[in-house]
Amino acid sequence: MMVVKACSHQPMRNLNRCVMTTIRIIKVPEVLERCAMSRASLYRMLQRNEFPRQVRIGIRSVGFYEHEVNQWLADRQRVQ
Repeated sequence: MMVVKACSHQPMRNLNRCVMTTIRIIKVPEVLERCAMSRASLYRMLQRNEFPRQVRIGIRSVGFYEHEVNQWLADRQRVQ
């Protein structure tokens, strides 16, 4: 897991304040566990652009933005 803190300037009641937001990057094993899917399924979905894009975090390391994975999960339809 990698944590990046970003400052976004958002006006709050006519005051400019720096609001700190945390952006987490999660690696493939955590994504697989959260989404209950196999590695092969994940990469098939990536090829078809059906899953959030990867983020390069090193020469041989990739991850995913946690908030994008959470949104993808929230967008799944429930079984009737």
